[in-house]
Amino acid sequence: MYNIRGRYIFSIEMELNEMKKETLFKLSLILITFIEVLTIDRICSELYVGVYTTSGLYGMFGSQMPVVFMKHLKNEKWYKKYIVPIAVIAFIPFFVLLTKPDVTYAQGKNLVAQKYNVHMENVIEPYPNIIPVKDKLGNFSIADFMYYYSIEFEDSKYVIVNPITGEVVELDQQFYNR
Repeated sequence: MYNIRGRYIFSIEMELNEMKKETLFKLSLILITFIEVLTIDRICSELYVGVYTTSGLYGMFGSQMPVVFMKHLKNEKWYKKYIVPIAVIAFIPFFVLLTKPDVTYAQGKNLVAQKYNVHMENVIEPYPNIIPVKDKLGNFSIADFMYYYSIEFEDSKYVIVNPITGEVVELDQQFYNR
């Protein structure tokens, strides 16, 4: 079938369908990446309580979007249009896995209980539950903080746990005076 200008109506419909697919693919990639970053941020804030900084993830999210849109040009081969953006999005979880601290806050609490031979109920999680340190602990994703705990047993003790090595160190006094 021809329209008034002599173009195939079928050809126009195919172009519109292709544009809809590309738009849907772009929006899906943006939504997946956004959900991925928010989920990782939430998990890291729960597990690593401020020791693992996820602010760099938002920068990666912002830099991924131009890659997604640049690779989604009409003249690109199908594998460049689809595989490259998906690979870029898959990079974020691998980055987190490679740069995360070895010890979570809960694991640190367990290390303290084992070292001082006390029940987990005796290891108190004070607020704030991290303390700043001067020395750089690890890579740029790990903030300069250590986990902070209080042991309430026979007498009160205050300890910190290195999130990289799991080393437990007793403090001479309470860090935060309350």
